[in-house]
Amino acid sequence: MTDRITTEELPEWDKPRMEWRMESPCSTFCVTVARHGKSDGNGWCVYAYVRKNHRLFDALNVGHFNCYDIDVISSMPLHGGCTLFEPVLHTTNSNDWMSVKFKQGDIYAFKIGCDYSHFHDDHYSELETKEDAWSIFFDAEQLFKHLSSATSIP
Repeated sequence: MTDRITTEELPEWDKPRMEWRMESPCSTFCVTVARHGKSDGNGWCVYAYVRKNHRLFDALNVGHFNCYDIDVISSMPLHGGCTLFEPVLHTTNSNDWMSVKFKQGDIYAFKIGCDYSHFHDDHYSELETKEDAWSIFFDAEQLFKHLSSATSIP
């Protein structure tokens, strides 16, 4: 087997992307705003990464990835509701010297997101900068506050 490929076999480059991140003080979650390439609608999305040590992690770890059936997601302030829910997996095994042990494939976070490509969201496609997209960043801050104050499972 060889790693050599011809120019005709080169894969496509990822779509261009800009991302802003807000990390929780204890690193139990973060919220990001991403602007992907415009070929998939207008490209703006808000994501929350809820990590294993967050108090809502167990309520998200229900064995399926249908976000409409999970109460803690239904209560999150997501524009148009949840449009993405997926596990984030370890890609390697932990080393012997690490205090936290994990295996490749173990879930260490859940990515929960929403996009701004719904019916009547056309105006978002005109937003080019963070300053233009102030309402999306406001939504992201509301999600951050929600995850910061989440103390119990609904």
